[in-house]
Amino acid sequence: MVVTFALALAQAVIPAGIQAGTRAKDMPERPVFTAAEVAAASPATLADALLPADHPPIVRAQVLPAGGDGATRRLEAVLLDARPAPGPSGFCHADTFRIAFAPFEYATDTRAGGQRYRARDVTRTALFRLDDGAACLADTRGYFPVAGSQAPGLAAVRALAATRRAAEAGGRLPVTACADPTGSGACRGGARAVLAALRTDAIGSVRVNGCTAPCPVEILVGTAGPRPAYWTMLVTMRGDTATRIAMRYTLSPTR
Repeated sequence: MVVTFALALAQAVIPAGIQAGTRAKDMPERPVFTAAEVAAASPATLADALLPADHPPIVRAQVLPAGGDGATRRLEAVLLDARPAPGPSGFCHADTFRIAFAPFEYATDTRAGGQRYRARDVTRTALFRLDDGAACLADTRGYFPVAGSQAPGLAAVRALAATRRAAEAGGRLPVTACADPTGSGACRGGARAVLAALRTDAIGSVRVNGCTAPCPVEILVGTAGPRPAYWTMLVTMRGDTATRIAMRYTLSPTR
């Protein structure tokens, strides 16, 4: 689930040497700061300055470089990851806050500190990860977003994990199909072997299509090994049970 909301930062500023615990509502009416000030601030400080007062604990911040020149120059975003916590049954949950910035002045600031920026808006994305029985991780590795309706997306992930366990144990499987247009032999051992070796901790994304049921949920899963690739798993559900899983092996677009 992705929620976008405008930041109430008309009275916010990140001056040099900002202190952790300073909130947007407590700052002077100068909603400007430099990229260097953002990069030097701690995750907690950025969260307090840029997010609503009731934001969850933040464990990581990443400042993306500004691009363009002069009037088109932008500080792209800051990624702030909330501390994972127990989520829906069988999952850990976390949030990513993507903060977009706009230049406060439409020409390069020649004074000390360079171009100044103002936070424009925030996109909050819910992330999930299968709970393996241990405590939820203290970072967002292995977490994935769900595009579309959350409940059927998570149900499909649960069903895929249950199918992987059944394949490993020699149990009964839903109808399966395996395709490998790369010719690499990924399906050579059969669908059961593919499912048994599937890395459910490497799920990258889940997409719930809005078509009429039965409608497969698309789950992208990364693979181990030196060759970057992923499986696209199309999971067709009936209730909470997978009735068909179609697998397609694809080389990573980054290859």
